[in-house]
Amino acid sequence: ERGAVVIETWDNYLTPEVVHDFFWFNSSAGGKIYEAQRMPMHEAALGIRSVENAVKEIVAETISLQTKFGSLPIREE
Repeated sequence: ERGAVVIETWDNYLTPEVVHDFFWFNSSAGGKIYEAQRMPMHEAALGIRSVENAVKEIVAETISLQTKFGSLPIREE
């Protein structure tokens, strides 16, 4: 069944204890960040760009968007 993985995840893993640890559930900028991350990840998966290049862009964009739209501080470690 195509949706089995999604159903299993929602049923077994997205408990309140787990959800509070997920970045996208804790970030008010999460929707904007997710949208910005899709293309670099897609291009890295297809080999259009290197994984290292995609990660650099994702980190920079995540910090920028969270700083601009989020309510919590963010930093690169």
